[in-house]
Amino acid sequence: MASIFDNSLMSKEDLKRIEQLENAWRNTDDKDLKQQLHNQAESIRNSYGYSGGDDGSEYNVIDAGMAAAVSAVNSYANALEQAEQNRQQNFSDQLTAADEEGSSRLRQAYIKNLQNTLGLDQQLKADGISGGLSESTRAAYDNSYMNQRNQINSDTLDAKQQIAADAAQSAYDSNEKIAQLLYNSATDRADRLSDALQTEYDREQDALDREFENRQFEYQQQKDASDLDMENRQFEYQQQKDALDREYEEKIAALDQQYKIINSQTNAQKVSNSQRQQQIDNIISLMKSGYYSPEFAEILGFDNDSLEYKDSSDQTLKEYAWEMISQGIYDDNFPAILGYSADVLQQFANIARSAQD
Repeated sequence: MASIFDNSLMSKEDLKRIEQLENAWRNTDDKDLKQQLHNQAESIRNSYGYSGGDDGSEYNVIDAGMAAAVSAVNSYANALEQAEQNRQQNFSDQLTAADEEGSSRLRQAYIKNLQNTLGLDQQLKADGISGGLSESTRAAYDNSYMNQRNQINSDTLDAKQQIAADAAQSAYDSNEKIAQLLYNSATDRADRLSDALQTEYDREQDALDREFENRQFEYQQQKDASDLDMENRQFEYQQQKDALDREYEEKIAALDQQYKIINSQTNAQKVSNSQRQQQIDNIISLMKSGYYSPEFAEILGFDNDSLEYKDSSDQTLKEYAWEMISQGIYDDNFPAILGYSADVLQQFANIARSAQD
């Protein structure tokens, strides 16, 4: 998978090549081929000024200008060091020359002193003076020679000290210049690296900011969709609630209307039952008096053949009374005919009527 830096910095074509190399890298176990594929991916990243490291996920800046500058500084420092070595060799040669010159002057002074003393002895002998040079004269020559010799040694020492001082100053100046050069180079390199790290940080921060913005945008989209879904559900719920409320109101209205109808029917039934009971009472009274009409069966709901009687004996009236009670019909004459209390016979009639309902 391409790194976050690859996705942020590369063109679509190069990014596609990176992904193809990555897929090929994952699908092989050949170590040499893996390395070749990695190198190809790195060559693409190098063209954008960075390396992905061992696994391709890093961002390591490649600064060719910095590398060239470091190389140039190192070359210049080496040249300065070589020039100083040459100067130090020259100073060493000068010290040798100073020693040689001092030795030469000492030899010359020694030879001249010998020549002077020998020449004076010979001159005295030629002049007929025997005994040679006096001690005082010889001492004077020797003292002059020693003074000259000391002067030569002093001159040689002064020359060598000056050469050594010049050599030390030259080495100091060269070392200071090289140190300053390397310091400036290191400072410049540190500044470049700092800028590179800052650039890397900025790129990473930009990538994270973009990722955050994308996620925030996706979150907002999801939230908007969720809010819209909630609004739709609330709207549907309200529609269903309104429909249920209307249905409830309609049912209540229907029940109310039905109640009114039933109540009206009940009131009408009460009137009808009262009228029917009056009819029943009248029919029973007529039947007890021995009068019978086929209309009685129709009014009471009995079969005409079963209701019609040939005599008005008590047994026949009892049968009619029990038959009417079994149909849920009660009359105040039944207790006297059947010999039961009104409460018992009314309870029988109510039970029979409930069964019919």
